[in-house]
Amino acid sequence: KKYLVLNFKSTTLPNKGKDKDHVRAQVQFGRIEFHPRADKTYMRLTLLVDPMGGIPKWVVNLLHVKLPYEFLKAVDKYAKKANMLPPAGIQALINTLERPPYLENPKQPTSIMTN
Repeated sequence: KKYLVLNFKSTTLPNKGKDKDHVRAQVQFGRIEFHPRADKTYMRLTLLVDPMGGIPKWVVNLLHVKLPYEFLKAVDKYAKKANMLPPAGIQALINTLERPPYLENPKQPTSIMTN
């Protein structure tokens, strides 16, 4: 079966200065996979991150649990606010995937979160 994969990593922003109160983690490798499964979508998030500082293990472990859910909530919130369609190239990739039954109208922005 086909599925959607997004690969990403940190980048340097030339116009973004250093912040003495925060440390910016470096994402060495990131991958998000969206797999259609019957009437749901399975998501796998893989990250290799250097936190660039001393962070307690319990904090790192807490983030491992919360990050996928918080990420999807943020994407959903942005999608609702922006009310925009994906760029043509991304839409072409999405169109090659099998559509789960719950996506009735692919041309309309769809909320990915449920209450």
